[in-house]
Amino acid sequence: MKRFLSSSKLNLAVPPLKPRQKLFIAVVNFNGTLFGLVVEEVLNIQDIVIKPLGELLRDMSNFAGATIMGNGEVALILDIDGIARKSGLVERLQANPIRQEELYVAPVEEMISVLLFEIPGLNKIALPLDAIDHIIKLDPAQIQQNGSREVVYFNEQLMDLVRLDHYVSGGSKNSHLHQSSTPVLTCHYRDRLYGLMVKQVTDIIEVPAKLHELSTPQRGLNGCIIFNDQVINVLDLEEVLVMHNIQEESDEYPKVIDLYLPS
Repeated sequence: MKRFLSSSKLNLAVPPLKPRQKLFIAVVNFNGTLFGLVVEEVLNIQDIVIKPLGELLRDMSNFAGATIMGNGEVALILDIDGIARKSGLVERLQANPIRQEELYVAPVEEMISVLLFEIPGLNKIALPLDAIDHIIKLDPAQIQQNGSREVVYFNEQLMDLVRLDHYVSGGSKNSHLHQSSTPVLTCHYRDRLYGLMVKQVTDIIEVPAKLHELSTPQRGLNGCIIFNDQVINVLDLEEVLVMHNIQEESDEYPKVIDLYLPS
């Protein structure tokens, strides 16, 4: 069973919900009990260093500390235990314990977390969340040329930029997409840093780990998954990066690359 807490617990102004409005809920764990924090938007995934709050802010039970983001802004870190206690969740659980039959049971089917995004020509593409290091916004003025390749200097490293619409079947290669800031998914492959340029990041969801094979091979796609009766393409990250690394002056790429690894 999941309990849900909204931003009203932080004494924030909560606008009224619109009809059929989508809610983002972060599911967290308090002493073995799952409850959900209703949030307005999912912005990013980022590794952080938590710093303790100063003496004047120590009594703020909703926050465990703070961190300094890459752009210099300060972000507060929520204290899950403090929020659960302050919300009255502990007292309610003690007064009305969850019966055994109400306990949350994990689905038998293996699930994975994926990031959903769009590229020109394809609206639903997924990539496992653990394959992505960061999600950043890139301004076209930051892009530089390293020979025939587009690169940017990021985190004290030279990062190759990969336009996914050039390598994935169904992508609109001639689209003039990147005239303004664009989302970039950073990842590592064989000790090199790459930035995957996409049109839009749309969601983070849990989906069945089982892949449905494509009836005919599609360049840059590993298969598809079915979620809420919708077909979501799964990016073949390794194949895309191999195609990116073997590109010559020609625009011709193999339709599908079969990778044979030594046993």
